[in-house]
Amino acid sequence: MSNLPQVGDVIKSPKFAYGYWESEDKEIITIDGQSTSYVVGYTVSVEERLKAAAVTGNPDQPLVREVDLGAYDPSRGNAEFIVEKASMEGGGTGMGPHDVYPDGWLINARRLSKAGVYDPDGEVIRFYMSGSFTCMVLPVDVAIVRHMKMSFK
Repeated sequence: MSNLPQVGDVIKSPKFAYGYWESEDKEIITIDGQSTSYVVGYTVSVEERLKAAAVTGNPDQPLVREVDLGAYDPSRGNAEFIVEKASMEGGGTGMGPHDVYPDGWLINARRLSKAGVYDPDGEVIRFYMSGSFTCMVLPVDVAIVRHMKMSFK
């Protein structure tokens, strides 16, 4: 696994432009190298439907609402990211005891500023580099640009 990014490596990839938010909280972007749109259906609770009916005067409120969590950003494909976490994880068992899938190399990385400096508010991306996962970016598509070390003042 020496060719896989480690904590402190600065990485970049054109594939980073493509992905989707993990949730409506918009804290972490899952990179899959292909998505520009990612529509998810959320069940609308009875309480939410009653509130909407009271506001709109329309008692017929939808049971499901669709949200596009697509996070396509072409600038991300040229940006540098610092690897904050790199580990083998995510494996498990599927539909039965013989449907086992292994852990994969999971990367969590934070976007650096345009000047290449650590930005604690930089967007966070997450993706696998090995294993059987949908959010994969292959090692051949990720460039390790340099290495940074954390220091405290």
